Amino acid sequence: MQKFIVALLAVVTLLATVVPSASAHSVSPLKRETNALRFARGLPPLPPTRRHTANSPTHSHTSVPHSGRVQARGCDTGETLGYLGNTPSGPKGLNCHCADDHNDDVLDLTVIFNSIEKSLACEGPQFGGGIYLGASVTADILGIGSASFVTLANVQIGIEAAEAGIWSLVEETGELLIKWKNVDHSEKPLHCAYNNDKDEIVFVGDIAAFLSVNVGWVEVRLYLVV
Repeated sequence: MQKFIVALLAVVTLLATVVPSASAHSVSPLKRETNALRFARGLPPLPPTRRHTANSPTHSHTSVPHSGRVQARGCDTGETLGYLGNTPSGPKGLNCHCADDHNDDVLDLTVIFNSIEKSLACEGPQFGGGIYLGASVTADILGIGSASFVTLANVQIGIEAAEAGIWSLVEETGELLIKWKNVDHSEKPLHCAYNNDKDEIVFVGDIAAFLSVNVGWVEVRLYLVV
C-alpha cells in the first residue's frame, strides 16, 4: 500500500511538470488580438490604431501669401470708392471704373501680401520686383492728438527712409490694417484718408484731428479682394 501511494505521488508530480498550467498560458483579456490569429480564423484584419506621443511631429502653420487688388471703402457708408491704381512712378489714387474716373488709363494694382514680412508687394512686370506699398519715414510722431500724416507710396524693404512692413490682414474680412513705427520706436495703428480731388491716400494716427484741419478728405478702409 505504501509503495502504491509513493508511485501515485510520483505520477502526479510528473504530470505537473509536463502539462502546462492553464493560467500561465491563458491570453489576458486586455491583450489585443493579432491579425495573424484573425487570418487563421478567416476574419478580416483589425482597423489601424493611431498613436500620439509627446515626441510626435506637429504641423505648424506656414505663411501663405494672398494676392489681389486693394479696394477702398468709405467708413461711413461701406460703399466701394475704387481700387488702387499704381505705376512705377507711384500710386495713382483710386480707379472707380466709372465715367469720371481719374485713372481710366491706369490698371488696378495687384499686390501679394506676406504675413512674415508684413508687406504688400506690387505685382507686375512694370515694377520689376522689390517694390512694395508703404510710406516714407517722417520725423513727426503719428498717433492720438496728432494731425500729421504720411502719404501712400512705392517703397523698398530695407530702405532706412521708408516703411514697408506695416501691413496685417484680417483673414475673416480681408481688411488691411496698418501699424506704424515712429522715430521714437512707439508703434501706432494708423487710419486711411482719401481725397477725391487730389486722388490721394494718406495714413494718419488721429483721423479726427486730421479731418478737423484738412478739408475734402474722408476716412476709408482698405481691403484685399480678388
